Order: sequence, then C-alpha cells, then structure tokens
Amino acid sequence: MGEPTVKRVISFAVAFATVFAVLLGGATAPASAATTRPVTFDAFNIGDTVYVKGHVGPNNTYKFKKVIIQKRKCADGSCKWVFYKDGKTNGKSNYRLRVFVPQRGKVTYRTKVPASGGYATSYSGAHTLSWQ
Repeated sequence: MGEPTVKRVISFAVAFATVFAVLLGGATAPASAATTRPVTFDAFNIGDTVYVKGHVGPNNTYKFKKVIIQKRKCADGSCKWVFYKDGKTNGKSNYRLRVFVPQRGKVTYRTKVPASGGYATSYSGAHTLSWQ
C-alpha cells in the first residue's frame, strides 16, 4: 500500500521540477553553475601611491581584457559594492591599477572579471586597506 504513494510523490516532484524549469526559460543550467576564473588580488605601495595587482587565470587565457575594481566604504560588509575603476590585463593576464586609500579610515577593494569564454563572472577576495 505504501508504494503508490511514493510513486505519486516522485511523479509530482518530477512534474513540478519540469514546470519550474520551463517557467524559468528552459532546462538550461543557471549561470552560477558555470566555472569561475581564479582571480588573485594584492596591494602594495610605492611611496604614497597605492596599487592593486593580480592575475586572472587559468594560465594566460585572459589577455588584454577588462577587469573592474569595486570598492565599499564599510569594513563590516553592510554596504554594497560599487564601481571604482576599470582597466585591462596585459599579455600575461596580469593587471595593476592605482587606487586611493584615505588617510583616516578604511576602504575595501576587490576585482571583478566579467563573464567570457565560457566562464561566469568572477571575483577576487576582498581586501581592506588603510594607512598604518
């Protein structure tokens, strides 16, 4: 007696999943399921000038393409990421951009790499910068 109930539940679940997939635009995988690129991020200063640098992987497959530096002013993560500056990678998929660090307080930066070449939009880790 328990078998028909199980079959009905499974049939209902399959039907629900099919209808849900059709309503969302077909049975394609969501963009978040795509592989992301590895993106490194580091900050360094030369005198009073601060730069962020990094590499967009894998290997050297992201040559002469756009990278976006995003920032947020709150260190606790309660505010949104906003566009700060964009630039391009070099022939070895490396990037380096000058950024501003306030004399007082902190600012957090990360790198965003737009989706391309079968990879989803990728992000570096977030780094909080301040003068010590």
